[in-house]
Amino acid sequence: EKWTIHFLNRSLLIRARWVVPVLSPPLSDAGILVKNGVIEEIGPFKTLKKQSTYPVEDLEEAVLLPALINPHLHLELSPLRGKLPRQKGFVSWVKEILKLRPALKKEEMFASARTEAEILKTKGVFALGDISNTSITEKIFRELGFKGYLFKEIIDLKGKGLDPEIYSGKEPEFVLPSAHATYTVSPELIREIKRLCSFKKGVFTIHCAESEEEVEFLRSGSGGLAELLKERGRLPENFIPPGKYPVEYLYELGVLDEKTLLVHCVHIKDKEIELIKKSRAWVCLCPRSNFYIGVGKAPAEKLFKAGIKICLGTDSLASNQDLFPLSELAYFLEENPWCPPLKALSFVTFNPARALGLRDLGAISSGFKACFTALFPESPFYTLFDQELKSGYYKNHA
Repeated sequence: EKWTIHFLNRSLLIRARWVVPVLSPPLSDAGILVKNGVIEEIGPFKTLKKQSTYPVEDLEEAVLLPALINPHLHLELSPLRGKLPRQKGFVSWVKEILKLRPALKKEEMFASARTEAEILKTKGVFALGDISNTSITEKIFRELGFKGYLFKEIIDLKGKGLDPEIYSGKEPEFVLPSAHATYTVSPELIREIKRLCSFKKGVFTIHCAESEEEVEFLRSGSGGLAELLKERGRLPENFIPPGKYPVEYLYELGVLDEKTLLVHCVHIKDKEIELIKKSRAWVCLCPRSNFYIGVGKAPAEKLFKAGIKICLGTDSLASNQDLFPLSELAYFLEENPWCPPLKALSFVTFNPARALGLRDLGAISSGFKACFTALFPESPFYTLFDQELKSGYYKNHA
């Protein structure tokens, strides 16, 4: 299918049945003036046609969306698609990952990750927040030209400190350290990772409140995660649980701000929602992964009504069937009928772009890059937006 429209260094006038800018209401029979690969103006096609001498690219009945962003995925786990049991709970899922992952060869991980990344690029995904333990996807970022970040994930509850290589300055700007989770990284190291991300003017991301076991571990130091960490020799002998809920814990560590991306946030209290709002942190929900593993459903409506900035990510193919943001959006809309599709579109475009610090992607607006996702009538996702666009429902729910 023809998904990706990327007019790099070209000047032309694009026409589509619908253009969905995200930052402004949708336009029918719309035109977009592109100059040297950058959006110059949006408006009625007939009006722009009269004032433009650019060649015309007519996309006919297409619904034109901004570039898509996947702010949380694990490309290197792509060989594990379909190999883990569903709905068995978080600790069982982690144990299966730990059993299967050592057998994966780097060549196998790279080939599978490259294939999935190429699919995403073809389908109009231009930026990623990819989590990696091996850095094998760094080459994929370079070769396919993805924007966003490759997050080198750190797991160290004993607090040995960051690898000196991370401080060497040899890492590309798009490579940053990340803390795996509240239960696998020491508080001192969480702060250190956040400091380094801030120094590089980048994003700090961490898995947070994904499971009930995580909450239990932080509150009391007991439960399935505590047992698993002991079995693997990762729990310090003198470990004292913080006695806090996950978001509360991170807030008191001082690592929550507008450059923080919290992933999952399934098991959070109202007080924690207030702390996220107060800190202006971003939240990335992964509803299909949560369902696959069986950890529950995030309070998306509460987060949205509190004014918290929501993104949607896919997590890995170890807990999902694909890595495509529109698939995640379709599932989110099924789970959350309170949210109109055009409102939720920002969760896979503008919001994750801003969460990753990308100022010229995620919307169809003057000064943004001319990168689009084109949905034609034969696309399985066309009806996600077509019905609302035709009904004009969005006009009263801006």
